[in-house]
Amino acid sequence: MKKLFVLMIVMVAGLLLLSAIAGCGSTSTTSTTTSTQGDKTAAGNKILSLEEMSDIAPGLGDIMPAMSRRNTILYYAVQSGNWDLAAYQIKELGEGIDVAGITRPARKDPLDNFVKTTLDPLNEVVKAKDMTKFSQAWNTEVSGCNACHVSQGFKYIQWKLPTTVPEDLTLTAVP
Repeated sequence: MKKLFVLMIVMVAGLLLLSAIAGCGSTSTTSTTTSTQGDKTAAGNKILSLEEMSDIAPGLGDIMPAMSRRNTILYYAVQSGNWDLAAYQIKELGEGIDVAGITRPARKDPLDNFVKTTLDPLNEVVKAKDMTKFSQAWNTEVSGCNACHVSQGFKYIQWKLPTTVPEDLTLTAVP
């Protein structure tokens, strides 16, 4: 997931660079800019500033639903004995948090704290395949999610485990 967002940002930056280069050295008498609409590419598309790119980058409202799904799969994978799938979900949760810290730097410190205090310990339990310690680590992680929401001004967002097991994945361990 992180790789996809980074690739998307690199591609947009590359397109901006190419559009800027395409405009350099142009001898056309047709202006590619207007005073009211800002810079435009030869095709008439607006050249975005870094601030504008930041405004359209996925925010936590876009990223968190995917994180919620991963958290759900993580829990039910452990309950089904699929520790590898659970470990993968934790890895992807971490990458999603990394992306969130990049696209929303004002949230980076609380996100990093969440990883250090809740996700990393949960990861250790999953790597050890320790079912006896899982419940405590899981409850700490869920409490950490909800405490982070409160600390960031989103007290109305309280995550809870869905009662429906995801049906689109095989959650049992694959031999």
